[in-house]
Parts: sequence; structure tokens; C-alpha cells
Amino acid sequence: MSLPKLFSWRIVLLFGAAAPPMGALVWLTFVPRVSGELSFGEFATDALLLLVVALPFSWVLGLAPSLAAGLLMSAACALAPDAVAGRRVVRALLGAALGYIATLAYKWGIFGPADLGAGLPLEMIGALAAAACSLLVRPEWVRPHDSARLKTLRRSP
Repeated sequence: MSLPKLFSWRIVLLFGAAAPPMGALVWLTFVPRVSGELSFGEFATDALLLLVVALPFSWVLGLAPSLAAGLLMSAACALAPDAVAGRRVVRALLGAALGYIATLAYKWGIFGPADLGAGLPLEMIGALAAAACSLLVRPEWVRPHDSARLKTLRRSP
């Protein structure tokens, strides 16, 4: 399998473009409220400022793990297209697992193995963002060269 057939660049670009802002929105929505740092009223008044700061910063922090998760998802789609293409639940669970692994590897690369247990929300945010992105992956992106199957589907009544 050659490199262009193994990786779908649409999937990688989707993960790179959409996963960091999704992660920032998950962070802004759940983490301050769960940790008790902000009440809902304070969160609502500061939301614009947080979004102006958090969304651009999300690509700085989240681009590398989201691209890695996109590469892993693209490879998984190429290696097992029938298992991934038609089942949204499988795509979401696979995306969540790959996002968790990519974020954990990124965190390990930056902070080292000593800090892996601290800050579990970062891995969970990566998993949720990757799961959401994997739900946006279209089935024809998973099997782009399956023209024989498309012809039989067009012929059926």
C-alpha cells in the first residue's frame, strides 16, 4: 500500500482544522464549571474574552495531537474500511481512542513521563474532540476508490 492510498488527507485536514477548536469549546464548557473555578454567570460574561483567547491558542496547543489523531484515523480507515465506513459508533469510539492516545503521547513528549497522571482532562478533551471529528468523516472518504461497489449500488432498484 503506497502512502497516498494509506492516508486520506481529507481526514487529516479535518482533524487538524476542527479538533483544536472543538477541544477548546469542550474545555471552556466543562472544565471551569466542574472544577468550580467559575459559576455559570461568570462563565457567560467572560465567554467572549475566553473564546477570543482560547480559540487561537487551541491551534497552538492542539494542532500536533489533532494531526496525529487524524493520521491514525486515516490509517485505521485504510486498513479496515468495512469496519469503519458504515458504523458511526465504531468511528466515534475509534476516534476517541486514537485522540486519547495522540494527546497522551503529545503530553508525554512535552511534559515527560512524570506528569502523565496529572491533568487527565487534557486526554479526555483530546478524545472528545477526536470522536466528534471522526463523526464528521464521510464514509466515501474511508473508501474513496471503491468504484465497483458504487456501480452495483447505482444499479440496484
